[in-house]
Amino acid sequence: MEGWILGLHLLSAHLGDLDPGAHPRTVTLGAYAVMPSGATLGAYRNSVNGDTVYAGWTWRTGWNAGPLTDVTLTAAAATGYPEAKVVPLLAVAATIGHGAYAPRILWVPHRTQPVSLAIERRF
Repeated sequence: MEGWILGLHLLSAHLGDLDPGAHPRTVTLGAYAVMPSGATLGAYRNSVNGDTVYAGWTWRTGWNAGPLTDVTLTAAAATGYPEAKVVPLLAVAATIGHGAYAPRILWVPHRTQPVSLAIERRF
């Protein structure tokens, strides 16, 4: 499994505007895998209380900034949101620290500005 990354989605918070009456979930449990090629698959319980499945591609930038390492960009197609059956998902993420197990933060440039926390195992 050299080069694989397996992760667990844990929590999400929204920094942007939410729909009126929205009560987003903060616990957004799920799992994902990034293959050595960059192919990315995952699923989680989203913050609007739907089940999301996604597939796409992750690019490693090679950028590091202080404690943030392995900055990546991900583009995927995702289900489980009220806007459409399938929506585009773009994300910027970075690992905090080094090691085989590490926390990872993810930000999605969407009007609701979700920021998520995951834990990863790198092989």
